[in-house]
Amino acid sequence: MELGIVSPNFPDAGQSQRPLAEVSACSAASESSMNAACECLLRQSPPLPPKELPYPAIEENRKKMEQWLLSYYKARTFNACHHQPLLPMEGPPLRLMIDPDAKPVACHTPVDVPIHWRGDVKAGLDQYCKMGVNEKVPIGTPVTWCHRMVVCAKKNGKPRRTVDLRLRH
Repeated sequence: MELGIVSPNFPDAGQSQRPLAEVSACSAASESSMNAACECLLRQSPPLPPKELPYPAIEENRKKMEQWLLSYYKARTFNACHHQPLLPMEGPPLRLMIDPDAKPVACHTPVDVPIHWRGDVKAGLDQYCKMGVNEKVPIGTPVTWCHRMVVCAKKNGKPRRTVDLRLRH
């Protein structure tokens, strides 16, 4: 039911009525405000690269240069707020270099997630949806390419979501 696949009145026939994830409070912050509703710095487009360095490029200025870079790019590159959607990137579209004769493969078998990680994995997926990294696919949408999510342990014991890009039939 949490995934929106099974309706709350299961096993009766019908579609799930679960609404898509709500927009976070941060994304509702006005563009004119310096801080988002969560008290984080509001995401902004990156500034233009500087035409010259603010300090001479010598070892003695390394710390000052590091602080300047962190401050200069803090609203975009170093903004780690998990509540605001990410801004779209600029530049040419990403091209995937794949074999032109490759046949689309869709894996519909769900991945096994250890029970002690399920809450963290679900929260991470929901967070990515709120940030605009992932999006929910409406029920009934045909899928041509779909690879399995694989969950493994990070060094700290928390789950890491990865994708198995091997082709399976």
